[in-house]
Amino acid sequence: MATDARSPRPESLRAVRPPARAALVLLAVLAGTPGIAQTPTRDEPFPLLLDARRWGPFLVRPAFSIDNIGYDSNVYLVPPGEPARSDYVIRLGPEIDAQIRFGRRVALTLRDKLAGEVFVKTSSLNHADNDFSGQLDTILGPVLLTGAARWSTLRLRPNSAEDARSRRDDRRIRGAARLFLGPRTDFVLAAERQRIRYSDPDPGGELIAERLDEDAATLELEAGWRLSSGTRFFGSFKRREHDFTIDREGRDSSERRIELGVGLEPSRRIEGELRLGRVRFEPATGRFRPFRGGVGALSFTYRPTGRARIRGSLRRDVFFSTFSGNLFFDSRSGSLSAETFLGRLFGVQAGVSRRDLQFPETTPVPFENPADTRRRDRIANDYVGVLFYLGRETIFSVRYGRRVRDSNVIGFDDTQYYVATSGSFTF
Repeated sequence: MATDARSPRPESLRAVRPPARAALVLLAVLAGTPGIAQTPTRDEPFPLLLDARRWGPFLVRPAFSIDNIGYDSNVYLVPPGEPARSDYVIRLGPEIDAQIRFGRRVALTLRDKLAGEVFVKTSSLNHADNDFSGQLDTILGPVLLTGAARWSTLRLRPNSAEDARSRRDDRRIRGAARLFLGPRTDFVLAAERQRIRYSDPDPGGELIAERLDEDAATLELEAGWRLSSGTRFFGSFKRREHDFTIDREGRDSSERRIELGVGLEPSRRIEGELRLGRVRFEPATGRFRPFRGGVGALSFTYRPTGRARIRGSLRRDVFFSTFSGNLFFDSRSGSLSAETFLGRLFGVQAGVSRRDLQFPETTPVPFENPADTRRRDRIANDYVGVLFYLGRETIFSVRYGRRVRDSNVIGFDDTQYYVATSGSFTF
């Protein structure tokens, strides 16, 4: 779960960084690099590791990713009027996908990505992150059994020079059973346990772990039906229990989510997904305001020509928050980007995104308008860039962008200009 930018949670920190991850997704699309299949089918129940080479019994796809080589005008995201520190940033590292199959019924898939981030002038922010996952798939007649585990470590980026932030250790174990009823219908039952731990103190001596160390349990049910074209309709129910190891404020809570959706089978022209549903987000103690309402998400990629891509998304959802008496915040966002190659070796790109965050609780913090009682943030991110095609396995993206947060809470505004260079090499 994500939270507001002033709460120490990694998803929000990723949102304020230069959009390197989004750039890597774009590069994969432009290069035509296939990845691991996400939704199993009766004909292809295992994840597919394509463009791999054989190392003994393993199919292996090694790569080296440049997540970002660029410039950041405000590494601490300080508000206007305060001295901002700028720096040059380098984030890169190796990654590897590997798979071994035991006959036609069992497959083990492994993935590891190591990324080091270096700030040229702010060495105290230098760190290394690692993300490892493994998945074992077994076919027993019409049933696909999947066991998966993931262990990731991440250093959170600070919001001020005094904020040391912490390391986040996230460990997950997941089990799932998928029943195929013919070539078109499938049912899924899945359960997951997640353990999140934080280390290092927050400003003022408060330990982040005292507020955010969590053990979560999730149960999911899903039914899907495919058209002959491959487009899949689905309905799902998810229940998630948030159990904080130190719950002095009564933030233990439960989340119930029901969704209906359709996923378009990727084609030469268009692919995408639409989800609509309702969420109940309620504290166990009744101390915080609950949320009961509709959520939804739409994402698409359209290819008007073989050289151009248009991507867009709309989303409304609720996320966990620790900001001043709030259990959650309501997030509404949209984005649109386009890229096209003007020749074999050169292309251009541009994108815009907007996000509106609304916090439901009345809070005793200083507002820019004294009549306001609830926090609201608006985040805008715009960029332009160029693409360089250097061969089938190598593409570079260079972006220049501006990200602005406009909050009605005094001291929570910030502006960030950035240059981000991304690339990926597959050996």
